Amino acid sequence: MNRLQKILIGLAVVVVIGLVGQADFKHEQVMSKEYRDNVCGGYWPDYQHLKPSCKSKGTIPTFTSG
Repeated sequence: MNRLQKILIGLAVVVVIGLVGQADFKHEQVMSKEYRDNVCGGYWPDYQHLKPSCKSKGTIPTFTSG
């Protein structure tokens, strides 16, 4: 395997890791919104003790520390 092939494989690995990380981040945002919506809607108890702010209806859930 020559040097160019090693560089291309390295770049491909970096790109794949970046794509997987981005997908994981998006999934976490969706799950956070789902948690807030269900806790604020009274469907779930706040079992994670995050105390979500049920006043805001934006796309990014807000939580208070406590």
